[in-house]
Amino acid sequence: MSRMFSFVTHTWNPLGGECPHNCKGCWAKAFINRNKLMKYQGPYQLDAKQLNKQFPDGSVVFVCDMLDLFAANVPMMAVQAIMIAIKRQPKVTFLLLTRNPRYMWTMEIPENCILGATIETDINYPDLTKAPAPELRIQAMRDMIQENPNHKRFICIEPIKAFSSKFADEVISIKPYAVAVGYDNYGNHFPEPTLEETNELMTKLGLAGIIVYKKTLRADKQIVVNKEKVQP
Repeated sequence: MSRMFSFVTHTWNPLGGECPHNCKGCWAKAFINRNKLMKYQGPYQLDAKQLNKQFPDGSVVFVCDMLDLFAANVPMMAVQAIMIAIKRQPKVTFLLLTRNPRYMWTMEIPENCILGATIETDINYPDLTKAPAPELRIQAMRDMIQENPNHKRFICIEPIKAFSSKFADEVISIKPYAVAVGYDNYGNHFPEPTLEETNELMTKLGLAGIIVYKKTLRADKQIVVNKEKVQP
């Protein structure tokens, strides 16, 4: 299974259950249905074997890439159990990525975590997901700056969707150390920005001192896969 981000060394799924966000084009949902993975269907449950898994020092672990750990209906006790397991491995970095960062903001997060949010645009497309609207995700990530000053922040702008002229400034206001930018890979025909608009966005973020991880970029009908890391 793909690690999704080039800096991630491992994925880790200590929680099973069905994500309620029902995002259109979700690769995880398609993978789950195609392979009939019962672990990610029905109510949430902790996977005891996975919960106790140990990772090599220096690893970067993507937590719960098959569902959203901070979806509103995930039991707090389950999240707390995973945070305790993370705290036991202080020499490992854990990436937390959510479309509901307000829930993450309410938790006590170990300092060896990267606080991540998927924010593909600043325009609300309610027909594409049941997750909180982008403006709510942006504000929640801003609120975490003062509450969690020692944590790195990461923004996933994938699959990118058409955005307003303010989007770059809104992302910069979150003060992420890095972002990942990429187009949809699965033919969902999302409302997308032009390649010129996307390149302009990435340039603005890079000039603000943010590392930009380029993923799939598209010019017209041509697909260009570029995994280059652009340093500011």
